[in-house]
Parts: sequence; structure tokens; C-alpha cells
Amino acid sequence: MLESVVEGVRLRGRELLLERDAELAVIAGAVAGAVEGRGSVVLVEGPPGIGKTSLLRATCELARDRDLRIVMARGFALEGDFPFGVVRQLFEPVRLATAEREWAQLLDGAAGLAARVFDGGEISRVQDDAPYATLHGLFWLAANLAAERPLVVVVDDVQWADPPSLRWLAHLAHRLQGLPILLVLARRTGPDSRSAALLDELRAAARPVLRPGTLSLEATAALVRGWLGEHAHGELSAACRAATGGNPFLLDSLLSALAAEGIVHDGDAIAHVAKLGPEPVARTVMRRVSALPDGAEALTRALAVFGGPVALRLAAALGGQPPEAAGRVADALRAAGVLAPGSTLEFAHPIVRTAIYEAIAPGERALWHAQAAALLAREDADAERVALHLLHSEPAGSSEVVELLWSAARSASGRGAPDAAAVHLIRALDEPPDHEAKPALLTELGLALAADRRAAAPQILREAVELSTDPRERAERALLSARLLGLWAYYDIAAEICRDALAARDSLDPTLVDELEAELCVNAGVSPATIAEALTLVAGHADDPAASSSWRIIAAFVDSMRGRPAVDSLARLGPLLAGELSPPAPDSTMPGILMLALAYND
Repeated sequence: MLESVVEGVRLRGRELLLERDAELAVIAGAVAGAVEGRGSVVLVEGPPGIGKTSLLRATCELARDRDLRIVMARGFALEGDFPFGVVRQLFEPVRLATAEREWAQLLDGAAGLAARVFDGGEISRVQDDAPYATLHGLFWLAANLAAERPLVVVVDDVQWADPPSLRWLAHLAHRLQGLPILLVLARRTGPDSRSAALLDELRAAARPVLRPGTLSLEATAALVRGWLGEHAHGELSAACRAATGGNPFLLDSLLSALAAEGIVHDGDAIAHVAKLGPEPVARTVMRRVSALPDGAEALTRALAVFGGPVALRLAAALGGQPPEAAGRVADALRAAGVLAPGSTLEFAHPIVRTAIYEAIAPGERALWHAQAAALLAREDADAERVALHLLHSEPAGSSEVVELLWSAARSASGRGAPDAAAVHLIRALDEPPDHEAKPALLTELGLALAADRRAAAPQILREAVELSTDPRERAERALLSARLLGLWAYYDIAAEICRDALAARDSLDPTLVDELEAELCVNAGVSPATIAEALTLVAGHADDPAASSSWRIIAAFVDSMRGRPAVDSLARLGPLLAGELSPPAPDSTMPGILMLALAYND
């Protein structure tokens, strides 16, 4: 039966799921499993327009019938560099609808590690700290929500999700056993994205993978009759199916165009279908828009540039028209099927947005993105939201743009997304910054790359130190860089950076010199070629009564390696363990060396 449903599921409006009985049955079983505490992952994949979103809507209908909690998000092509953008779409509505005390309870325990995603946090330079702690916290946030009521997590167009969100989805997907959580994803097939590995990891966790097929001639005929009347015969249905390949969205777009143009007679319709050819969407959309009142083309372009749902006042401003006029144009676009029904300014389908966006010349697109960024900045939008558009604009040597991108990078790092921070910093360097700001920006980039274990990090950090003209700033950057490089085993480069900074020791604060020498010592001590240098440094500091925490840790470790009595090593560490001295820098090798010294002397 063409219009069959599972458990009475029908989508709102006239949309019906044709020839999707098998997929609906699987989804219904997965929803029932979540109710019974059997978590699972369902992935719906296929080409654009095949009906993935319709199946996700059907999932939500089934879940509502069983009183499950639903959180939903959608990936947007423009937002791949918006850190945790999909995660925030999922959970921000819950946060806004929940009393502050109840939200705090949801973030109790390990889930508290997820707070930085929503509120930001301190930047951590240790890669194993922030990103993975954040994933763990988000897992427990989902688990806490599911403990109250079985949870359905729905993500459409997951291929466009930002990498931090994808990492969390993959993290969750492999930990659903015994949890009342259903994860339902829709992925567009096509060329691999930069996140192909994460998407493949999600695919591997899915049981099952649903691949909706194209519509049969019988289903096509039902749609043709629904749009053009019961008199439409088989030849027209066959022509429509041939033109669209049985793709539901393309077929619907073609039929709505025929109906809108008043072409209902079979002969005329068949000739028109043949003229349109196999890819009618872009041309159909453009014809519809051009037939609408003045301002329609500008508004659709503005919406395409913004990428996702946007406030009318912003779209109107970018499109160069008053909000009242833009509102009337938006109503006309909804009536024409270009925009989705409802009050939200959103395209009827990503295919429509893509058709309009790609029709804008690249240079003009870049200008529109720059203008969109300026509009958002004037409204004090999040720096990360503004930066999404700056990433698609052309460099213009603006210090304001550099600062916005830099601010977005700091926010991304604070949320535990160093990879996103690096993207923003690289674009800021392209702007470019002024000479005075460049060393600091390079330092931030190098630290973000190192936190993400990127091979370019050492050279970037070295360049940042070399470009620093002020001796104190040069030394501080050298110390920060050397500590992180040592953590990731770039010992030779870390030692070299410290030596360069110490060349100006006479103009540096003694405490800074002391810490640079300690960092030089631990990194030089790893290589047989420079261990003598390290031991000489130890000898110069080991017996100093005023030795810092770092030198006490190093000396205690060396004592242990030389087989000296444990009491001697522990005596060196006494003031540190008693809290009389500052603890070692967390973003360095010193805490690890301290643990080794204590373990050897246990």
C-alpha cells in the first residue's frame, strides 16, 4: 500500500511517506528498544532529496507517541567550523526550558565537565585534558537526561556537523549499551568531507544503516495525480520519474513547478518535463524567485549566505530592504515553496539553499559574508558566530577582523575545541595582523595546533618566539612553548627555544630565567648529545636552599636515577609537598617528573 504507515504515523500536512514501510518498521523497533533501555544507533543515508529528513520527522512522531524526550539538531554547510554547534543545538533548548537548579542537577558529577561547552572555560594546553573531558561530560549529560525519561537524539545532515560535535556523537554511539538512548542520524552521501573518518566511525556503530530507495513508477504516479489531478496518465508519470530518477524531493519540486505554471494537460506537461531535463531544481527555484515581487532575489541570497535560520531583521538588512517589506517577500517565498512553512526563515530543503548560494559569484559571496559578519558584530553576536562568515570573506587587513577571529579562537579553545581555534587563527594570520600582534597570534596558533597534535606546531611556536622583539615577551613565549613541546616529545626544539630566550638573561626577571633553565634542563636531559648540559644545570641549582619547585623536582628525580637514599629525595620535595611552594606548571612535564620521583621513592 503506497501510503502505509507504522502505528498510525503520518506527517503533518499533505506529506506522506511513500514506500518506506521497512524503514519505518526498523525505526519503530529502535524507539521501542529505547523505551526498554536498549540503546542503539540508526543511520539513514542517501543522496540529497531521497527522504532522509522525512524519516527523521517520522522518528520524532513515533517518539512523541511513546513520551520520549527528543533533542534535535541539524548540520549546516556553513557551520562546520562552529565548535560544538550541533551539540549546542541539541542541549541549549533543554537548558533554556529547565530551571537553573534542575540544570545544575543535570550537570552534577562527571556531567559538570560539559559546562564549558555552554559557558566557555579556561584554555587548557594539555590535549588530553579539555577535549576528552568535555566528551565525557557530554556523555553523562545525555545519560542524566535519559535517566529522567528515555532520550532520542536526532541529527539531520550530520555530514555537515562540526568536528567536535562529531567526536562526541561517535563517543556516545559506542557507549549506548544498557542506556535508554536512541541516536538517529541522517547523512548525505557524496564526496568525503574533512570529517570522513569520524562519519565512518559513526556509520560503523549504526545498527542498522537505512538506505531509502528511489520511488517506483507506482509511487510516482500517486504523486503526479496528487499534484496534477486524477486524469494524469502513465506516460506523464514515466516522464517525471525519468527526469528525476524517482528522487522524492526532485519529483515534488518538478510537480510543484508544473502545477504553479498551470501545466496540467499530459501532452504539455510531458513536453515541459523533457525541456527541464534531469536536474530541474536550481532552474525551478530561480524561475520561482524571479517571478516574485522585487526583493525576493536579494532576500533569498541573504538567507543563503547566512546559511541557517536567521532573524528577519538581519536577513532584511543584508538584502538591503526594510523588515516590513522583507516580511512580505518571505511570505511570498513560503507560498512558492522556496522557504519552509512556519515563522522561521529557513529554506524548504538544503538543495534549495545550495542552488541559490552557488548561483552567487564567488567574489560577491565573499562580500556578502563580510557584510553578514559586520551585521552580527553590531548586534554583539558570539564571536564564533561572527567568525563563521569571516572565514568565507576575503582578507582586507582589518585589525577588527583579526580581533574577532582571535576572540572566536579563544572561545573555541575554552570549549575544548583546539582544532576549531586553529582554523580561526590561520584565517586571522591571512588578514593579516599588524607586526606587533603577530607573535602573540602565532603563539596561540602553535599552542592550538600542539593541543590537537598537529605536525606544524613546533615550527609555528619557534617562529612566534623568533619574531618577538621584546626580551621579556620573547622569554615568556619561549617558556610557554617549551613546556608544551616537551609534553609532546619535541625535546630538541623545546631546548633550542629556551637557549635562544636565555641569551638575553641579563634583561630578564630572575624567576623567569630560573624557569627557563629548568625547562631547558628537562628537555636537554632526554638526548644523549645534551645530557651533560642538563646535569651541569642540575648541579648549579640542586643544593640551593631557595630552589624553586621545578628544581626540587628535577633534583629529586636525578637522585632517584643515581640510586641515592629515598630520604634525600623526599627531603628535597618536602617544602613542595607541604604546600610551602607553588605547585609545578600543569601544562608541562614537571607534574609527570614529580610523580616518577615519588614512585621511585615509595
